[in-house]
Amino acid sequence: MRATLSGYYRNLQFDQSKVAKELFDVSKQISSGQKIQYAHEDTATFINTVRLDNEVTTLTQVKQNALKAVQFSTNTDTTMSEMSKILDAMKVKLVSAASDSNSPENLRAIGKELRGLENNLMQLANTSIDGKYLFSGSEIKTKPIDGNGIYRGNDESIKAFIGSGIEQAYNVSGSDLFLGEDNSIKRHISTNIGIINKTELYPHIMGDSNTVLDSKKVYIGEKNTIRDLVGDIHNQNDLDMGLQNYKTTHFYVRGTDHDGNTFKQRITMDGSESIAALLDKIGEAYGNTAQNDLVEVSLNAHGQIEILDKLPGSSKLDFHMVAATDFDLGDADDANVVNLDALDSGTTSLSEIINGVSSNKLLITEFMKSGLSVSSDADRIEGLRYDEFNFSKDGVYLNSNISQIVKSDNSYANASTKIADVVSGVTAVGNVLDLKGSTISGIAYDIQINLSTPGSFVSGSMNGIAIDNFGIFNTDTPRTAVHPDEMTYQQLNDVINMVVTGVVPNGTNIDPATGLLFVNPVDEYDYILRHSYDKGETRLDHQGKLSFKEKNSSSTVTSATLSLSDRDAANFFSDTKAEGSALSFQNNSALTISDAKTDFFRQIDEAISAVELGRSRADGEGNDPRNAGIQNAIKTIDNLSFHFSNQHSIVGVQSQTLQRTSDRTDMLL
Repeated sequence: MRATLSGYYRNLQFDQSKVAKELFDVSKQISSGQKIQYAHEDTATFINTVRLDNEVTTLTQVKQNALKAVQFSTNTDTTMSEMSKILDAMKVKLVSAASDSNSPENLRAIGKELRGLENNLMQLANTSIDGKYLFSGSEIKTKPIDGNGIYRGNDESIKAFIGSGIEQAYNVSGSDLFLGEDNSIKRHISTNIGIINKTELYPHIMGDSNTVLDSKKVYIGEKNTIRDLVGDIHNQNDLDMGLQNYKTTHFYVRGTDHDGNTFKQRITMDGSESIAALLDKIGEAYGNTAQNDLVEVSLNAHGQIEILDKLPGSSKLDFHMVAATDFDLGDADDANVVNLDALDSGTTSLSEIINGVSSNKLLITEFMKSGLSVSSDADRIEGLRYDEFNFSKDGVYLNSNISQIVKSDNSYANASTKIADVVSGVTAVGNVLDLKGSTISGIAYDIQINLSTPGSFVSGSMNGIAIDNFGIFNTDTPRTAVHPDEMTYQQLNDVINMVVTGVVPNGTNIDPATGLLFVNPVDEYDYILRHSYDKGETRLDHQGKLSFKEKNSSSTVTSATLSLSDRDAANFFSDTKAEGSALSFQNNSALTISDAKTDFFRQIDEAISAVELGRSRADGEGNDPRNAGIQNAIKTIDNLSFHFSNQHSIVGVQSQTLQRTSDRTDMLL
């Protein structure tokens, strides 16, 4: 086949065009820096380019996020380091304050220095970078700590996107830092009255009749006897010779164990028995056996009983005790009672009994005092009372001192928590809560909150007049009185709020929609409830403590009073261990030395207050009887430092993770 000249030129032209196009494409790639400009030029390359572009965009975003997060985390790390240094400085000053050589002037000076350090801590806690607070959780525009040391942020984490579907937290919320808990810390509690050895205090009465000794104030020890603890009206010689008998003392013990279950028991001891034996019996009441110690019960150097939970992570352990000894020479033992109210006729003064100043021979020995207001007008011995106290009044607020704690996970109760999750035992059914006091208008009330089946209800009187019983309604459809084990703290709060504000359903309220009496009790209940919250607010605070606030009042101090206690369980005792109060709100309870839960600025304030009071140890006889003292404050600072160290380590891990992410993106970009 012969090639024509025209065919030759066509092939040559095609080849030249092809070469020219390839040269053009290469020149375009060189000048633009791109292999292709349109998808149709190379589909595979285009797909890879889009994928790589997306990866570059993602890596760039990751790098930017990581850098911002690293800056935030680094500032957090630096701030926490400064706060840890201040805690160390506080401990040094507290140790210095604990010295017996300090004068009142020295203690006041140390107190001022500690207040200065406290202010520094609050300033650091409120550190902000570019208008963003470090410790407010996700509420970065909210100042975390207010002027009263109360945390105002939330418990949410702030997270940075560091990869496909991967986020990294880069903050420590103030909720964890200032209100968190360390499950490795064991709860440790103490009484606040140091018991003096009565034999050393009254040697002329209780000692050897042939020896005259000087009176000395010496705290009891575990090797001393019950007689040394409570005292006696006979000398030791008469006891040794059998001319007189050792007196019997009855100890009325109440407590809450590691799991949140309450108990009460009367422990009877002969005067010749040792205090160590009493401590063992208290331990047995908590469940101690020869094979297993659940708590450690001891006596400190200041004659105070301390109880340590052997298991960490629980905030429920509590203790209260009072003792009664009858020095009457008759056969009846007036100290051996079923109802503690019968002991109110006794005296707390051994001196009056010894010196014959009083005909009253029933001695009451107190181990705890809290300075709380007793809910009855009667003259009552405070140490006999455990939970029959008015809420503490602070301006327009009424506050309780016992946290409501969920038994299953040690968390603080909130409005939606069921009472059954906190109540001692397995059910709330059958318990009656006594709600007593006066309304915001000064009207007396005596109300019972009946946790009964099939539905809970309210009964009692206001201003001495019986009220119509009314149900505590649930939110189900149809609405019915709530079963006790389904009742929430919000529903309890609602009842308290209606009573304390002085408005309760009584069948005589007018429906504003019709101008007539309410036909449906549920509608009246809801109307009265809404109306009550216009006058006051009952709630649980951040520590699960119940409080009431009077609203819309020109008065700076509320006229209302409030006490809330278990009606049946509190004061009835036997030698057999029984269940104690189902729920407790305002108690003459043991002081906390250490606990898994943290309330940072409240604990700091109490530690400094111990120095300002000049109090080395807890003192139930002095001002602020619930202050644990300087020695225990040192332990508090140790626990706070431990908690801070744990939180600080979290920040360190976050910073390292974010920095590695930033470095990796640098390498890939």
